[in-house]
Order: sequence, then C-alpha cells, then structure tokens
Amino acid sequence: MGESSIMVDVPRYGTDEFSVGFSLNYAHRPLVLGVENEAGEFQTLRVLIEHQLLGHIDLSARFCDCTTFSLTLPIALAERGDSSRDPSVPSTSRYSLMASAAARSASEPDSLGDVGLLRSSNVGDPRLGMMVRLYGRPDESPLSVSLGGYLWVPLSRFLSRPEAGAGDQEFRARPMLVLAGHRQHIQWSLAGSFLFRPEAPQNTLPAIDGSVEGSELRVGTHVSYTDKERGFAVGPEVQLSTLLIPRDYAFKPFYTSLEALIGLHFKPSQVLQVDLSAGAGLLRRPGTPDLRLLLRVSYNPVWKGQGSNPRASQVPPSGGLQAPVPALVTAHTTAPQLSAEPCSDSPQEASPGSLRLGCPASDADQDTVLDSVDQCPETPWGQFPDPEHLGCPASDGDQDTVPDSLDACPDEPGAPALEQGRNGCPGLVEVKGDRLLIRKPIVFGLNTDTVLEESFPVLQAMTDALRASPWIKKIRIEGHTDNQGSAAANQTLSVRRARSVMRWLQTHGVEPERMEFAGYGQSRPVAGNDTEQGRAANRRVDIVIIEPPPAPSSGAHP
Repeated sequence: MGESSIMVDVPRYGTDEFSVGFSLNYAHRPLVLGVENEAGEFQTLRVLIEHQLLGHIDLSARFCDCTTFSLTLPIALAERGDSSRDPSVPSTSRYSLMASAAARSASEPDSLGDVGLLRSSNVGDPRLGMMVRLYGRPDESPLSVSLGGYLWVPLSRFLSRPEAGAGDQEFRARPMLVLAGHRQHIQWSLAGSFLFRPEAPQNTLPAIDGSVEGSELRVGTHVSYTDKERGFAVGPEVQLSTLLIPRDYAFKPFYTSLEALIGLHFKPSQVLQVDLSAGAGLLRRPGTPDLRLLLRVSYNPVWKGQGSNPRASQVPPSGGLQAPVPALVTAHTTAPQLSAEPCSDSPQEASPGSLRLGCPASDADQDTVLDSVDQCPETPWGQFPDPEHLGCPASDGDQDTVPDSLDACPDEPGAPALEQGRNGCPGLVEVKGDRLLIRKPIVFGLNTDTVLEESFPVLQAMTDALRASPWIKKIRIEGHTDNQGSAAANQTLSVRRARSVMRWLQTHGVEPERMEFAGYGQSRPVAGNDTEQGRAANRRVDIVIIEPPPAPSSGAHP
C-alpha cells in the first residue's frame, strides 16, 4: 500500500485514485541446507535453491482520502538449484534449513521431504489489503497513524488439485499499525504487525532447525530523502521478523530474520513510478536470502477525469448555483395596500406597495424580503443583513464580504478570519465576488501534483478564510496549465493538482462536502503563452465560490 517503500508499508491515500503495478523479486540462495559446527558457525552443505525469481501483480484503489484497498497476486516464475536426494550430512551433525516460504509453497514435492524445485510458473495465494487513516497524512504531516492489515486466501484449499496452487492450506491474516510522517525532505515509516498462521512443518525431514513455521512478529522501518519537486526518493529500509508461536523458537537463530535494503524511487512521468531496491539478509530464516534485488513499476492514473464531483465539468466557470430561497419574509414596517381585484389566469406580479388577492408577491432581488417593504429592492441583503435597513446588506465599504461593523480593516479589502483583530484585513487571500483570490501562486513540483512547502502559508490562509466563512457552502478548485507539452498530459496534470489542493485543505480542517475540483489544462489561459511571464500566469489554481455566490455589497443605504 506504500508508494516509496517495498518491504515496509508507507501508506498512501487519495480521493478516487487507483494504481496497478508489477514487481520482480530476485532472491539469491533462499533455500540452503547445512550444519552448525561446534563453534556455532553455519556451514553450507548444499544450495537447494541458488536462484529464485518471483513476480507480483498488485492493484489498489483509494477513496475519500482516508481508505486504501489493495489486491496482490504473487507468481513464482523460476528457480534453479540442487534438489538431489543425498544430503551427505554426518548423522551426528545438527541439520539447519534456511528456506524461503514462497519457494517452498511454489515447489512440487521432489526430494528432501517436501522441498523441491519449481517445475513451472505457479500462482500463489492472493492477498487482500485494507488501510485506514486515523490521524494526520503520511506524505504531509510530521506524524500520522494508520491501521489496517492483509488477508491471504488459500487457493489450493479450493482447487481440486492441491499442487495446482502455490500456497498454504489455511487462511492467513496480518493486522498492522503504521506510524509515518513527512517533514521537509525526510519521509519515514514505522510498521508493526503480527502474522496469524497455523503451526506446520516445512518438510518431512526430522530435527531440522528452521523447518517449522507459525505465527510471527514483524517490525520494519523506512527512512528516505524525498525531493517532491523532482519526483524521486532514496533511502534505506530494515525489517525484523521472528517466530512467536511456537514460543520455543522466538528470537532464536534460523527462526529470526533481519533484512536491510537501500532503495531508489523516481517518477519518470506524472502517472508512472519506478522503484529499485537491493539488499542483504543479515539474520537468516525461511524467507530471507543472502541477496535480494527488487524492481517495481506502477501506473497511477486519475480515476475520474474531472475530479471528485462528476458535475464539476458542467458548472460554468463564471457562474454558480443560486442559493435556495426560503419562505418569503412577510413582516413589514408599513402595511401594504391590499386589493380585492383577483388575478387573471396568468401569473402577475403586484406593483410595489400593493398586493392583489391570488397574485404572487414581488421580490425582485430574491432575498426573501418583499419589494413592498424592501429598502434595497434590487440588492439582496446577503449573509450580513443591515439591522437598521430591512432587506439591505450591511455596509461593506471595501467589498471583502466582511461588514464594516466586524471589519478590523474596513478601508482595505481582505478576507474573513477567525481572529477578531485580523478579520477583513489584507493577507494572502482576499474574497472578491465569486472568487477567493490568492496573493501568491500555489507552487508544485516540476510536472507533478506535489504541493511544495513554500505554498503552505497560502493554503493555510485559504483554510482560515473558509473556516471563518460558513456561508460559503461550496467551492470549486480549478487547475490550469500553460501550453507546454501535450494537451492530454496538461489536462491530467491540472486535474491532479486541483485534487492535491483539495486534499491539503481537507487535511487541515475544511469539510470535504464543501469542495469539488476540476482541471481545464491549457484551455483557459489568462495571458499569452509566448513569454515565460505569461506561461507562469497560466500555471495557476483558481478558487471559485459556487454555492451561494456572494451577494453584492454596498457602502451606504438610503
């Protein structure tokens, strides 16, 4: 479920995303038979499996920026080694077997008990996974907490021929807790898990250390230097595992594994990621070769072309949804004249100052105050009505949606703020008309959707303005690009960047139901693309208020 680690889980979350990947796992000497001499040194008698190549096909889907589901299908591709029957071990010696569990389950019974070489490619037990984010974001927050686990489905148990599947006969489950975080350029993860698995021997030879499997404890850590702008990461990962059940084998040699890898992870394009890792087994037990090489390639497209809301592309960029109109206000300061003359069959509006029986009352500005008593009949009273002038909005001289009575800077346009001394004062964000204007552009990594840290103050100011403006029911985050590159690639990039901004705002306190996102690629430039300045202006994120559009403000009332 991770994006920058192979052995140790680094959770990744998103909204309506999916990815598909394929990995190759080469192991050198994963299955060795030997003896332990009087000095406690391990001496290899025979390399039963010299080379092993495994493959994995994995699918994952991420929803609501908090849950990830995955499916992994292992495939044993090739094995080479010596599986002859004569072990040539003195009868007084103590046997030890260092075996790969994946190799064992993918082999056909041949020699040395149940251990043998792979005769053809076999499919292993599919693994189902789920991870839920409980706190923070692994790729943005200094600390995050995730809870999840994996479940292996034993194919051979359901197939007519047990040898047709490369796996166990019983279900296996591994719950896990993952702590992860990101600060500046350091990405880290610490994962702990417990694998529930029935106790069973790995072969039929007696008295061989390392030949029993059961439930195990696994702890791993991963640290990497991450450059989000250039799209690469590099760093080590270490994993320790030991058998806990049967208890007699816990933390003992041949039942405890310690493996260390160094990995390089990079994105050659917006939707492709490549992971390369190499390492060695420091303590060896079943599943730990002396050398391991891994390669993984994954494809990570956008689930929905226009973002989380399929209606986003249908909303005009300059317009918005009209706020619902509640029941008309009927309280007046002066009673209107009532006429007994009935209306005709066709609806008619009554003239201001009079009402006719059966006719709809006039409310030209749609602010629920009848024109007959509305002191500002052409201007809605908005979110902050003037208490002294019925139907009029409160005075807002700088037109920043903060009324002068609450505005700490009434002569300078700004944005709403939770702090009284900053409410309506100039800052990195300004509310103007149907837009949240940002004073500094939101900056992303080159050809990526990764928001750089220099833009965090702007996004935090946007978060504060939205939290202080509950009347803003919904915004649309729009991504735009210049015309460099193909139109299709720019369209995808703009969608991903808009989604990334929405994810940041949601993580920092803006309700997800108040946001949607869309990408328009290079189709809506605000400047010419023939200069660097123009292209920089076109690479932008716009924030549009779509529900409800702010009511016009006026500095004075009659």
